[in-house]
Amino acid sequence: MKMFNDSKEEVELLEIEPKKPRKNKRIKKSEMSADALLDKSFVEPENKKVVIVVSIIIILLIVGIIFFVNYISGTAENKKHDNNNQNKVNTTEEVDNTTDEEHSTVGEFNEAFGSLFLYKKDDQIIVSKELVNNETSYNYLGMYNCQSEDCDIYKVGESYFNDFDSNTIVLKDGGMFIYNYKEDKILTYKYNYFYPIRALEKVYLIGMDENSGANIYSIRGTKITTDGYESIGLINNNQIYEYDNNVIAAKKDNKWGLITIRTNEVILDFKWDNLYLSNNDLYLVVKDNEYYVLNNDSVQLTDKGYPLIIEAFSEYFLSIEDNKLHIRTYEGKDLIDTPIDLTLEYNRYDIPKNITVEVKNIAELLITIKQSETETVKYIFNSATYVLEQTE
Repeated sequence: MKMFNDSKEEVELLEIEPKKPRKNKRIKKSEMSADALLDKSFVEPENKKVVIVVSIIIILLIVGIIFFVNYISGTAENKKHDNNNQNKVNTTEEVDNTTDEEHSTVGEFNEAFGSLFLYKKDDQIIVSKELVNNETSYNYLGMYNCQSEDCDIYKVGESYFNDFDSNTIVLKDGGMFIYNYKEDKILTYKYNYFYPIRALEKVYLIGMDENSGANIYSIRGTKITTDGYESIGLINNNQIYEYDNNVIAAKKDNKWGLITIRTNEVILDFKWDNLYLSNNDLYLVVKDNEYYVLNNDSVQLTDKGYPLIIEAFSEYFLSIEDNKLHIRTYEGKDLIDTPIDLTLEYNRYDIPKNITVEVKNIAELLITIKQSETETVKYIFNSATYVLEQTE
C-alpha cells in the first residue's frame, strides 16, 4: 500500500493484521451495593429468577406500607372532621318544629262574611272585598274565605306583612295567623299579636297569645320554636326588646332564659326572674331582686349581686346603689373616686331615658344623665385610664 506525504515522497506502509482486543477481568460488584441490584450483568443466569421474586416482594411491601399509612391518615382526618361536625353548633340553618295540627284548612264561603281577594300591584299587597276587573294593573294572587266580621289583613308594626316569594300574608280573622294564599292553608296557631324581628339579616315573626303562648315563625310560616314558651322577647309599649342578631330572651315556666332565634338553641337556662342583653355577649340577669352579669357560657362575672346594673362591658359594669352611679370592676373595685349623684329614677325602657350610655370609641364611654326637666349632665369615662370627666 502506498501513500504520499507532504514532501510527495513515496512511502511504503506495511499492512498489519489488527489483533483482537484483550478481555479485561470483570470486577465483581458488592452484592449489597445499589448498582448490584440494578445491573443485570452482575446476576448469574441461575440466580436471576430468585432476585426478580425478591424484588417483587420488596415492591409489594413498600406499596402496602404506603397504602396503610394513607389509610390511617385518612381515617384520622375523617374522624377529626366528624368530631368537628358533631361539636359545631349550627346557628345559621333554620329548624322546623311545625306540627301537623297547627296547619288548618279555611272554612267554606259564607256570604255574610265574604272573602278577601289578594292582589299584587307595584310590588305592594292589595286586599279587596270585591273582585278587581282591571287585570292590567292588578296581579291576582289568591283569596281567603272570612269566618267572622273582623276579617282583614293584619298590620305588623307600621306596615302590612306579606312575602311574595313564600306566598304568605298575615291575616286577622278570630285571631292573627300566617296564611298561604296559593295553598289556601292557615299555617300557624291564631295569636293576639305578631311582632317582626330580624336575625342574621332575615325577618321572623313572633306570635303571642295568652292561650297559644309564644312562638317564632319564619316568613314561610315554619315554626322555629317548640310549644311551651310564655313569652319571647320583652314587650313594653307594644314594642319588643331584648333581642339582638340571633339571640332573644324567652320565658318558660315563669323563668327567663336565652335562646337562638333561628335554631331554638338554649344559651342561658330558664332560671332567672328577668334577663336583659348587654354588650359583647354579656347578659344582665335578675334573681331575688339582685342583678348579676353572665357571659354566654353562663359564667357569673360579678363578685356578688347588686341592686341594679344598667350596663356591662368586658372589664367593668355600671350599677346604681342608693341613688348613686358606680363604675366597678367585676371584683367589686370602684373605678371612680366619687360616684355620680342621681336625682331621677332609672327606667330601662323610658323614651327618653334618664340615663343613657353610649360607646364613643374603643376607650371612651359617654354617660348622659338627666337630673331634672331642664338639666342634663354629660360625662366621658376613659376605660384605658379610668378617668371620669364632665363634658359639655
